Amino acid sequence: MKELIVQRSPFNALAPSVLAALLHRICAAWRILAAKEGIQEDEYFLPIHRFFDDTVDHFNLARLGGVGSHLRKTCADEIRLKLASQREEAALRHPRLRGRRSALLAADVLFDSMVLLYSAGGHRHLTKVKNVREATEELCVALRETDAKLKECPPHASDIREALMQSRRVFLEKLDDQARQMGWVQAVVFSEERHKDVVWLLQSVLRTMQRAHLETNLFGFVPVFYIDVCLDAFTAVRNYFPPLVPFDSIPDGNQLQGAMASLLARHFTDERILDHDVRDSLLASLATFVSHRATLDAMERLPIDERMSFIGRLIQPYEGRNWAQMNWILIRLWKGCGFGFRYLHLPYLLPSRKDRFGNFDFANHQFLSPSHLLQRDLGLFMSQQSALASAFINSVLNHANWAFSQFVETLQEFDTAMTRAGVFTFEPRQMKICATCFDLTVSLLRTLEMCCEVYKELLLDETTLRRMSQFIAAILNRVTSDLFTRMLSFRLPGMDTVDAFPALVAAAALLIQMVLLNPRRENAIQTLIEESGFQLSTVELMLEPPENRFYLLKYNEISMEEMEQLKQLVQVLKTSSLRPKASSISEDEFCPICFADAANCQFSPCGHHSCRSCIERHLLNSKLCFFCKKTVQSVHDVA
Repeated sequence: MKELIVQRSPFNALAPSVLAALLHRICAAWRILAAKEGIQEDEYFLPIHRFFDDTVDHFNLARLGGVGSHLRKTCADEIRLKLASQREEAALRHPRLRGRRSALLAADVLFDSMVLLYSAGGHRHLTKVKNVREATEELCVALRETDAKLKECPPHASDIREALMQSRRVFLEKLDDQARQMGWVQAVVFSEERHKDVVWLLQSVLRTMQRAHLETNLFGFVPVFYIDVCLDAFTAVRNYFPPLVPFDSIPDGNQLQGAMASLLARHFTDERILDHDVRDSLLASLATFVSHRATLDAMERLPIDERMSFIGRLIQPYEGRNWAQMNWILIRLWKGCGFGFRYLHLPYLLPSRKDRFGNFDFANHQFLSPSHLLQRDLGLFMSQQSALASAFINSVLNHANWAFSQFVETLQEFDTAMTRAGVFTFEPRQMKICATCFDLTVSLLRTLEMCCEVYKELLLDETTLRRMSQFIAAILNRVTSDLFTRMLSFRLPGMDTVDAFPALVAAAALLIQMVLLNPRRENAIQTLIEESGFQLSTVELMLEPPENRFYLLKYNEISMEEMEQLKQLVQVLKTSSLRPKASSISEDEFCPICFADAANCQFSPCGHHSCRSCIERHLLNSKLCFFCKKTVQSVHDVA
């Protein structure tokens, strides 16, 4: 049977419902065997040696550590030692089964078959049935909208009324069919019995992964589908079975969430996992996990050493990693705490994004439940690992400068093309990239704000202060420029999230951290004074009367207390003899990295330009050009 599943023939012809039914039949058989042989159901796990001792055949299925034959060569000594001790381990697992190895083997083979079946079709079946439930909900919404239209339809519009009545009859007929399907779903698919099977399977796989984690290199023998089942089965019990079978009905639900939190925190950057798709799946699941209060609580309940290890993995320098997703996780821990950072939906989109019932028709929804505990852990970790903290902040600033320079360059290309041709001819993909770079810039600003809040010593470093000052000056200058305003007026498709509000508020948040909340504000003020690109007038725009498009108080997301902070910031800067400075540099001559100084250096051999300070800092970490990634052999001053 397992060979047929692996080969996908003739199982290709079987519906997921058949595979799911087979899974639950095997689960019932396993329970009968366990009861007969004295195997503890709530303590069961598959020992690591089953993945390489050939008693349970996994054929050529992918392993977490790569190809099975290669793993056998590199881990030969560890395998030999493990197999020598496995008989003693079996006796310890189940004392009643001394000498009855066949019963243990049968239980292990059945369990492994269940995990494979869930991966091959069981979860797809649950997903398909969940989609039926969602289709029913959509029909209910459509019927409600039709009834609302009928109430508003004038008596003389008989044709429109008849069309609406016909639509209503169709919706009712479809709902009648869907209701019968939902009855079957409740009685058969999302039943308490099947829920119990999936929960037990998930718990047993998590116990298996917990013990496999302790094996240094042998962990790589675990098949990839074991991780897949952990992620998929948890999604099912959290999102698919409720409300028919609530998650709270699981007797040890908190323990289950804790085990899942531990799995994600340990393995989302585990170097023993070589499959990039698996690591991406773990990272995406972690991002979802910290997006809900109940699962975030489970992450906070982890022991302090696990939490600190998780933080350490999260704030490794971003180079060579899936940094956008990592940064999103950090933002999720902060949102709800920052300056003007309490919006569930971008406020400038709200008037145009509600349906007739007052619901939003777009998916930019996060619940505001920041993790104060994990924020404190972050501050503690950064204070203990100051070198790593400095490298991380340097990495964040590098990526923020890159993202913003890409955004501005694309805007300039759009503007040039529209000026010359009079029409917009860019592809949607280019506009999506432009908007994504803007969103990344804002999120990286918020990460800097959080790090400054939890680790005040960060603001004592002069290099960091100078780089932050340059970046903030670039943001404020560009976002308040005519180019930015002109491009927003075109309302380009795919660029809905691009607006002055999130960028200005994030820049103001970082300025407040640097000046008002900095234990050595004099250094920060002096750095801002010396920054040629910083214009106090760009900050004052946020305080000017409501008719000004940059006035922040017109948004409900900004409180009076925050506006007072902003006024205090401006007053402190003014009294420190900081005055608005006019720049003689034209917009096209600014450095495309910091947008604060003139692009007075040329790289050889590629010919790209930046200011001297930007390229010197960059060359400390990388010898590749910002733009084309060619090796920079020399840097020359240009007039």
